[in-house]
Amino acid sequence: MDAPHNYQTVLEKIEIEAKKQHIEITAIVAESSSGQFEINIQHSADILELCDDIMAIKHIVNHSAHMHGLTASFMAKPNILSTSSGLHFHMSLLNQFQQNIYATDDLKQPNQHMR
Repeated sequence: MDAPHNYQTVLEKIEIEAKKQHIEITAIVAESSSGQFEINIQHSADILELCDDIMAIKHIVNHSAHMHGLTASFMAKPNILSTSSGLHFHMSLLNQFQQNIYATDDLKQPNQHMR
């Protein structure tokens, strides 16, 4: 993780709280702006569980930031003068065989990341 020292404590708190709620964080990546991070959670075929996990992560991030005197924002462009990217999702649409319906025939293989 490439994070400035002053954010490391907050990011560790986020990971600890997520783990307590059985939410698997697969990566936390520093983005281009200072204080901007991408948090990736484990893929899931259960869309309702995934939505619950996303809402819980938002709460965890807000609470952890507040505990350290920071404010979390999920807005696309909270500061017009800096680089930004807001809360967004990457999703795959799979058929009954766990194959990505948008992939070409030679790329269709069962998704190994589904739990």
